[in-house]
Amino acid sequence: MVLFCTFKLQTIAACLNMSQQKVRNATEAVTRVFSLDRDAFPSLNGLPGETLHSYIADDRPENDPWVRVYGQALKDEVKKILNTKLGERERYIIHLYYGMDGECLTWEDISSRIGLSRERVRQIGLVAAEKIKQAAREKQLNYLLEKIG
Repeated sequence: MVLFCTFKLQTIAACLNMSQQKVRNATEAVTRVFSLDRDAFPSLNGLPGETLHSYIADDRPENDPWVRVYGQALKDEVKKILNTKLGERERYIIHLYYGMDGECLTWEDISSRIGLSRERVRQIGLVAAEKIKQAAREKQLNYLLEKIG
């Protein structure tokens, strides 16, 4: 069993149908690998300094892919709760009040849209919000809320 062997540049280029220059560039690129944990600059006092990783990594939450994943998972769970725990009118009021499809509306604006009193719309909205909170507790969605900050 052969664990390691070397081939001539011409042989590799012929097998890959590539020019020798392209193969040479590729092999040289592979040998220039650096660890991100390596010091970015030589230390003058002998203490460890900043690593290359600190210059490359983006710590902003909006650029963290996991924040987006958890955020989307939370949205999906909330949609499931809205569709399973709330009636059509409750769901509509919550959508309008919390601006799930655009801007948030007041109880007054919602009442004029659906033809109920402001107080009745508020009552329906608060009961619906309590149902959502209870369902979220039952599904233990706190872990998703913690992940997205």
